[in-house]
Amino acid sequence: MIKVVFKNLDPSELARNIVIERLEAIRTKFPDLEEHSMTITLVCENSSQQPGPDLFNVRLLINGPRYKNLVLAKAAPNLYTAAAKMADGLLERLNQYGDKARVRGRQVGRKLALIQGGGLTPD
Repeated sequence: MIKVVFKNLDPSELARNIVIERLEAIRTKFPDLEEHSMTITLVCENSSQQPGPDLFNVRLLINGPRYKNLVLAKAAPNLYTAAAKMADGLLERLNQYGDKARVRGRQVGRKLALIQGGGLTPD
């Protein structure tokens, strides 16, 4: 389930569709995300006291059985650029998570192979 929240920003179907489209592309690469809930918060930060450009933030919270409380936030002067940065960052974070699990599995397998082969005693 993907939920999009607008904060200090007028709700826009175009922005909602672009963010959901980017997440759906990542969901196809990581099928485990199907059973996770995703909340995306789109925020426009600008100051009424100081002139200057607006800053758009995209904050993603993923909660589920495999990825627990995964938070990713990206900012850019353009909402669509921030969404693209968030999607790229999420892809990198999920790849790192999978790599860590694969490395741990290999380490455990090697230790078991050494123990079963008589090379080591269990600690």
